[in-house]
Amino acid sequence: MIKSFGYLVCGAVMIPSITLAGSTVYLYPEFRTNPTQFWLAFQRVYRVVKAGTNMALAYLTQPDQPMDDKHYYGALQLRSAFQQNKGLYIKFGQILGSLDIIIPEPYRATFEVMCTQNIETPFEDIERQIHLSTGKTIEDLFQSFTKKPISSASIAQVHQAFLKDGREVAVKIQHPWLKEQIDGDVKLISLFTDVAEFIFKGFKYKWLAEELQVNLPKELDFHGEINNAKRIKEILKPFPDIYIPKVYEEYCNDRMIVMEFIHGTPLSDILREKEKHDFNYPKIAHTISTAFAHQIFKHGFVHSDPHKGNIMVRKLNGKQQVVLLDHGLYTNLNEKTKLSYSLLWQGILEMNLDYIKQATTELGAAQNYKLFASMVTSKRFSDLMNTSMNMSDRLKRPKDQDEIAILIQKAAKKHKQITIILNQIDRKLLMLFKINDFLKNIEFRLGNPIDSCQITYNYVSMVNYEDKIKKQNFLRRMIYKFRLMLHKVKFEILSIVMSIIM
Repeated sequence: MIKSFGYLVCGAVMIPSITLAGSTVYLYPEFRTNPTQFWLAFQRVYRVVKAGTNMALAYLTQPDQPMDDKHYYGALQLRSAFQQNKGLYIKFGQILGSLDIIIPEPYRATFEVMCTQNIETPFEDIERQIHLSTGKTIEDLFQSFTKKPISSASIAQVHQAFLKDGREVAVKIQHPWLKEQIDGDVKLISLFTDVAEFIFKGFKYKWLAEELQVNLPKELDFHGEINNAKRIKEILKPFPDIYIPKVYEEYCNDRMIVMEFIHGTPLSDILREKEKHDFNYPKIAHTISTAFAHQIFKHGFVHSDPHKGNIMVRKLNGKQQVVLLDHGLYTNLNEKTKLSYSLLWQGILEMNLDYIKQATTELGAAQNYKLFASMVTSKRFSDLMNTSMNMSDRLKRPKDQDEIAILIQKAAKKHKQITIILNQIDRKLLMLFKINDFLKNIEFRLGNPIDSCQITYNYVSMVNYEDKIKKQNFLRRMIYKFRLMLHKVKFEILSIVMSIIM
């Protein structure tokens, strides 16, 4: 009897351990010859499996417990695992914390705290990382190098330094081992979502893992970030009020970027204590809204990781500039998607139901155009179509927590339809949802000093005019071109007036 019990205990311990070890070998084959990294990978697998098991038990064995309570418990289990795993799991947690309405509110609220969570790599490891990626020491490359990072995020951290010729620079260095971990970590998250979908037939979030598979390698490719910075600098050249720092490519590689150091004030500081700063807030709001509208609707190439920490404001020679940092992740819309998205916004702004239906069909959500328009704008469809309100008021961010709570409640009731839409539309639109929410939040925090809807309307109507011109006969093309010219003149006059006022 004792012997049998001993075998049972031994099996209970050994079988899961062997399974976890085997899973680690499968997920992280590159760590088989590195005992330290293999052990760390084993721990990451264990934490995710443990969290997933606890979540499954909570959902399956407590039928009388309210669903929101199960969601909160599950979210806490998963957040704990992600925080302990660090690295790319912090990034995934930040994505979950930023998906307003799209995922159940208990998960979004629980993961929101991770949006401000930073990882800091010790200076000794940074020294080693620089030497491994360049073959040179810090002393070889820099006149001076500040040991304490000035900022740190899930992918990399930034140090202030001076080059040998005296130029002040910001040195962005990738956290060690992230590039080696990425394949295994993404496979583990994918496995987690596959198992969840198998157990819970209503779970339709595999697209989250798919998004990670597409976007994380982009963010870890610093050569790609350098190319993005050069391209967006060219795109935003018409706007002297927005600035992209210079990149010193001769010092860069796939794990380190050396760029011009900018002395400015982070937007997060400005929003936290507006009264302490001497900036023109309407001009900040106008510059940011115009820059993003130009990226999205004119070029279909848009900065897709905007947050209050990677936008700065500075004064240079007495003139105010918005500085756009961190170019690791961009969304590149094809022409068809860009035009359909522009048409959707024109339909929303003009309350044109035919445009909304056409654009929604083209974007893949034909069965529920009302819900899709609400997802894009984070507004109830009845508000979007309220003829007693002006264009700006229909799109404004909710003013108080009661309005937000009502919106969240309605989203919870439509949860099943939302997940269906998310699995049908182009994944790139998810980034645009995030950007819309960010821009609306910035405008709200600055006191709604401008009419950003008018800026959006100027762009979408212009883009749609240009598209219509291509499809008409000669006479109609001439008429459309004349109307477009008038529209552009009106837009230029409005921009000049705004710059004078501000």
